[in-house]
Amino acid sequence: MKFFTLLFLSLFLMVQVPANAQEGGRKKKPWKKSGSSYNPYLEKKAKNKPSARMARADKKELHKQKKAARKQMRRSKRRLNKR
Repeated sequence: MKFFTLLFLSLFLMVQVPANAQEGGRKKKPWKKSGSSYNPYLEKKAKNKPSARMARADKKELHKQKKAARKQMRRSKRRLNKR
């Protein structure tokens, strides 16, 4: 009878120990603060995205070109009217 009791207890303890060890699961990895994989498109504000910056720069350039073209047209009209 002692043999069966010892056998039962030893099997029970052997089965219980690995279950307790895995009960917590794996350790959670801490958040990487290095910023090695920066993705600007994850930012919430659209004005900070590179494509938005390029669009603003293009719009400014287009505005400058239109302004210069209007100025040139006014100058040419003045020259035609003086003759």
